[in-house]
Amino acid sequence: MSEISKSIVQSVDFISQVYTECNALSQILREKLSELINNEDVAKNHAVDDTTRNAWINAYQEDDSGGLYHSYASSLPLLTRKSKQENIAHLFFQISLAGDGTPSEAAVIHIGLWAHAISFSDDYYVGFPLHNKDEMPPKLIDDTLMMWTYDGDNMESTEWLYSIDLCALNTPDDIETKIINPVKHLLLTVEPTPKDEFHAWNLKLSGLLKYVPIEGDPGLFSVSLCE
Repeated sequence: MSEISKSIVQSVDFISQVYTECNALSQILREKLSELINNEDVAKNHAVDDTTRNAWINAYQEDDSGGLYHSYASSLPLLTRKSKQENIAHLFFQISLAGDGTPSEAAVIHIGLWAHAISFSDDYYVGFPLHNKDEMPPKLIDDTLMMWTYDGDNMESTEWLYSIDLCALNTPDDIETKIINPVKHLLLTVEPTPKDEFHAWNLKLSGLLKYVPIEGDPGLFSVSLCE
């Protein structure tokens, strides 16, 4: 047998293993983030939308051939409270293995809170360029956290997003320190607008992506990793 034929088998086996591990990670994240929303402190300002029956909304992005997945995403509808008003937001994670969801051409996981559920078919997902010249660019905090603040219906709302190198998630402790704890921090301090004491997490959190806007290329960033 030719070496190319053997390489094809090895490549398919590897991709299958990656998909298996991504599916397992997705299940763990859905369970742990659902538990987080029920945390006593978090629940004061965020609650699962009862109309969705705690259902995560899953989405997949195929490659051009339709034979491979570039990205997976899961979104959880939340009621975000402020005073006597409520609005729906979606806590999500998006695992991008290839395609326009990978700003540095390396596998990443994006975690965020946006108005709507991730939908690849509706072109509503984390993809780069992230915005065009006519759209609001995010405010970058410590080069690692993107934030957008909107006014509407007599209420402000803030959306946020950060990204982690997928290979930086190797242990249960990595999931806690790099996803669950930062998400809890953000849900407690951005409700839906940042409190005065808001601050980003430790920049030494390894695996966080640092974004620097590329001048003249709206929505594109040079990317590096926090070590």
